[in-house]
Order: sequence, then C-alpha cells, then structure tokens
Amino acid sequence: MGTESRIFDKSFSATTASLASAQYYFVKSTAPNLCSLATGSSFMAAAVVGVLQNDPGASQPATVRMLGISNLEVDGSSTAILYGDLLVCSTAGTGIKASANLQYACARAMEATTETHIIEAFIAPFSIWSTAE
Repeated sequence: MGTESRIFDKSFSATTASLASAQYYFVKSTAPNLCSLATGSSFMAAAVVGVLQNDPGASQPATVRMLGISNLEVDGSSTAILYGDLLVCSTAGTGIKASANLQYACARAMEATTETHIIEAFIAPFSIWSTAE
C-alpha cells in the first residue's frame, strides 16, 4: 500500500446496513448524504461515488474519497491488474480491471497485482477513460 493523497473527501452516513467490513471498497450514494456498498458490474448499476475511507457500522458517519489517491480493495486474481490499468466496480464492490473501451472507469491502478488485496489507486469515479492505447 502506498501513500494516500486526499483531494476531495465527503462525509456521508452509512445506511442501515453496516459498512464495517467495507473499508477501501467502492460505495454509492443511495439518498442525500447516505451511502452503501456499490455492487454492480457496470457504472450505471454500481453508481459509484467514491471509496470508503473508514469502517462505519449501520447509520454511522462514513468518509468517502470522491477524488484523489486512495487505498482500494481490488481483485486481480482472475485478470491481473497492471500499473495504469483502468478499474471498474465489481459485483462485490471491489476494483477489477476494465475490459471494454470507453467503460465508465472509477479509478486507475497505481500498483500491479494478481491477487485480491489493497492497492494504491487514483479515484475519479465520474470519468470516461479509454482503454485503447
């Protein structure tokens, strides 16, 4: 894990579901100032707003990194993640390598991995990045 660099963090409240085991996972906003685990294999399904920075219980304060360098739980076990790869949200809320050109990527990997663990990533969930070279 590398260093973090906050550009924009926002305070939310976790929904009635606990996020205690979701630190450094992608989250979505479910209502004004409420967030929950993002669980979708597409940008529209996941509606990612950022990466959870703490581990709040149900209805507890949640800090979400909406832009900047952050730790991110990723799954590189099926498809290796290389430095610079674009990352999208998996159905589990972790980062996975983007597979299609012009996918709505949520982050860019700043470390490589072939495992499921935490890496450093640049978080920018409202961007359209091309996977084409």
